[in-house]
Amino acid sequence: MTGGANANAGVSGQSSTSPVLFEMLNGGFLPNGKHTKLKGCTMTGSAYGDISSSRGIVRGSRLSCVRHDNSILDIPVEATVFNFGKNGIAGTAIMRNSKIIQSAGIAGILSGLGNAATGMSQTQSVSALGSTTSVDPSKMGLNVLGSATSEVASKLSD
Repeated sequence: MTGGANANAGVSGQSSTSPVLFEMLNGGFLPNGKHTKLKGCTMTGSAYGDISSSRGIVRGSRLSCVRHDNSILDIPVEATVFNFGKNGIAGTAIMRNSKIIQSAGIAGILSGLGNAATGMSQTQSVSALGSTTSVDPSKMGLNVLGSATSEVASKLSD
């Protein structure tokens, strides 16, 4: 493996893969004792993390070789990478839950403050035509600050 990856093991890991690169150091083995001439070829692929096994699951996508006559073979492949007889490559799982929980807490506080400020600056009236919400001109700054804080909290939460 000449190009490794920090593989995403989150919810979107399988759709948000990282590129990897392999160089073939030996010829490959085929069924019935046959050999391939893959030595020196490169294979690109994509990796995502599997947190339950602490492995990076790698799928090959493209094989490139320079043949003996200097012609180039560059073809799509469907390949799976195994390491010590198991699917994927062993890795080290790095959990970032504390940062996620901290960010979610901060986002919740900001959202609450923003909603409270927005609510304090508005007046709601009900008539036969329905309810209307208006902003007291003297509290316009509070309304803007509350809306902005709430929006920032929403982005932080995402």
